[in-house]
Amino acid sequence: MSAPFVLKDLELIQFRGSKSSNRPPHVDWRVGFAPETIPASQGAARVVVASLHAGGEDGWAEVTVGSVFGQEPPSDAEDALADQIAESDAVQALFMFARSHLVGMLATIGVTVEIERSVPDEFEVEPLAPLEEGDEEADGILDPDPEHEAG
Repeated sequence: MSAPFVLKDLELIQFRGSKSSNRPPHVDWRVGFAPETIPASQGAARVVVASLHAGGEDGWAEVTVGSVFGQEPPSDAEDALADQIAESDAVQALFMFARSHLVGMLATIGVTVEIERSVPDEFEVEPLAPLEEGDEEADGILDPDPEHEAG
């Protein structure tokens, strides 16, 4: 993995779960980043928010975490930036932070799902889109697949 980013902060934003699901075991990791860079005068960084969702036949849980990724040098090309984030050690650290909370949540509700110790081989990294005026609060920070909620 490359290292164009340094984690400047880690936050647990939201976690939730449910005891019923009736779906095959699954793990989803999604990462979103702020389209705008925090100005260099404040440290040249990007806000990154990620969601780790896992579930199976007995239930599901989801953890949303956030961080500020220090960025040297800053990049404005969204495609290149998405690839840089996906390949970074910082996104691996963010995944481990999310995983540590998700494993505890799953154990609390009695759901067993195997979650690898490193980021999945394939996952989404895309710019975060603001909620439109008048929209209700999103179900999850990164708009999880509604099937995750099905019971």
